[in-house]
Amino acid sequence: TVADVKAKLHEISGIPAQQQRLVLPEGTRSTAIAHHKASLNDLELLSGIRGPGVDALHFHLVPYCASQKEWCERVAWRPAVLAEAPLAVRSDRAVAHAAVAAAGEALQHTAEELRGDRAVVRAAVAQKGAAFVYASKELRQDRDFVLEMLAINAGALEAIKDSDLLQDSDFMLDAICINPIAYSYAPPFLKKDRDFLLKMVQRRGDALHLLSPELCDDELVQSASGGLDLERRECDAVAEAFGAVPGCTDRSLLLAAQRDGLEVACEELDDEEVVLAAVRQDVQAMRSASKRLRTKRSFVLEAAKRSANPDIVKHVSVRLRTDATFMDLLRRVACGEEVSSEEADTISRGLHEDQQFTRY
Repeated sequence: TVADVKAKLHEISGIPAQQQRLVLPEGTRSTAIAHHKASLNDLELLSGIRGPGVDALHFHLVPYCASQKEWCERVAWRPAVLAEAPLAVRSDRAVAHAAVAAAGEALQHTAEELRGDRAVVRAAVAQKGAAFVYASKELRQDRDFVLEMLAINAGALEAIKDSDLLQDSDFMLDAICINPIAYSYAPPFLKKDRDFLLKMVQRRGDALHLLSPELCDDELVQSASGGLDLERRECDAVAEAFGAVPGCTDRSLLLAAQRDGLEVACEELDDEEVVLAAVRQDVQAMRSASKRLRTKRSFVLEAAKRSANPDIVKHVSVRLRTDATFMDLLRRVACGEEVSSEEADTISRGLHEDQQFTRY
């Protein structure tokens, strides 16, 4: 653990473990995401910090005094106290980082120079996207940094809604590529620019559902659907569906669109193949499945295998959620754990002990 490393460093350097902060170097990746804490927690396992293929871990040892440690603990528990702290405390990078990691809006109470500190602002935005409004003007005008913040938290867009960056079509294309919700912040002239819309759906096909039905002509739909060879009648149906107008009932078209990762706004789906194709792209699509499918045990298990996402447990029927044994099996399947076919068959057919007792 990190605590073991600190104990060894105490033997070597004489610095008490309580006054040590082990910090990952800027840009270090921890597993799948960037490590977001100002310092490593004593209980963290080194194996959990080390990413795949990494043989050695590198840390910065940052000693701090007892008062600094006390302030870090205070602001982590109650970030609002930073507003009344002395300037020396509000200028302390470690204290500021601890505060914004607990409440992003605490960035407004930090010293001015820290509002331009990328690491501190990054931690604040990760906690609350709208906190980006308190970052320095230079950072809010930095194109690459703004895109990075958008990738971390889409709420950061609120801080630049009046920025000149939104007038830049290339910036907007990059932003929409990261998160389609950025389209809602595009200026009116871009929303009417056909060339811009064509480039947008070519780079991010699932942004097509944000467009109004009158804009979704054949060329736009075909570009978004990855070059599917559709007849005009089918394109009209897709345009109607993607324009958030219920009524797309062409099964082959729905299946093709779902397999291509496009969001279709339609009534509840009762077709297993279509729903499974959609769930494979996005587990949230399970919400569009009919109640019959969300209650069918064998179908739900198959959907869990296709999605490989534990969040699928949120979208099954209430009836299934009352079966603890089945829900445990569902989580294991969604997490990719090995499950014997005999166990899966018994539970999916409702023949396990819990269900037999319920019936009795």
